[in-house]
Amino acid sequence: METSNQNPMKEKEVLEKIQAIALGLLGFNKGTKQFDWGQSLYNIHRYLEDRLKTENVERGNEGGKENRKAVLDLINQGMNQKAISETLGLSKGYVSKIRKRAIEEGYLNPDGSLTGEGLNLIQPD
Repeated sequence: METSNQNPMKEKEVLEKIQAIALGLLGFNKGTKQFDWGQSLYNIHRYLEDRLKTENVERGNEGGKENRKAVLDLINQGMNQKAISETLGLSKGYVSKIRKRAIEEGYLNPDGSLTGEGLNLIQPD
């Protein structure tokens, strides 16, 4: 097991990334060195919304299943992740997680084509 003093550079990089994420969520403007509190609330809301959606997908909750079906249907129609994100009002990261999970569960091939199971999911008849 690696201790924290064995790789101080890696630990520093991780801490810097965490700090950058936190400042981003809080709407910190590096140029003015001020916080935009309205943007902060929006960023935190989006982050929490994405986390909740991700947990729904991971747990198999209905909201996640509906999003998964919608994402797979749009993938099947040839849409890219950015277009899917904009169409469904989901973050690109969340769409990416749904896609990755669909590959793991056998609904989607790594090349982006739906498997037989994936087609059955979006077209149950």
